Amino acid sequence: MTGLILASYTSVLLGVTEIPVWSENRKLVPLIFLTGALGSAAAILELLGFRVPATQFIGIVASTVEIVIATTIERRNRYVDRPLWEGAVGWLTSVGALLAGPVL
Repeated sequence: MTGLILASYTSVLLGVTEIPVWSENRKLVPLIFLTGALGSAAAILELLGFRVPATQFIGIVASTVEIVIATTIERRNRYVDRPLWEGAVGWLTSVGALLAGPVL
């Protein structure tokens, strides 16, 4: 539980910056960081041999929640979120999301 609190600390710091993409999504960014950390922890446990239903369930739920949050941010289609899908940064973000999720 303390690890999850520490995993979201960076997102809280990013949320109070002057960068519009981070500050306008300050309520959702901690959830993305938390689900990413939880999914990574589940993946590490599975790689270490703990292939139990609970670990698999945690990984699937974390991944699903992360996808729902990312989709929510993209579907709002706000001007402030344009860097997430336009230009070189948007292309890299889209390719990274594709490689991190559905492809693997």
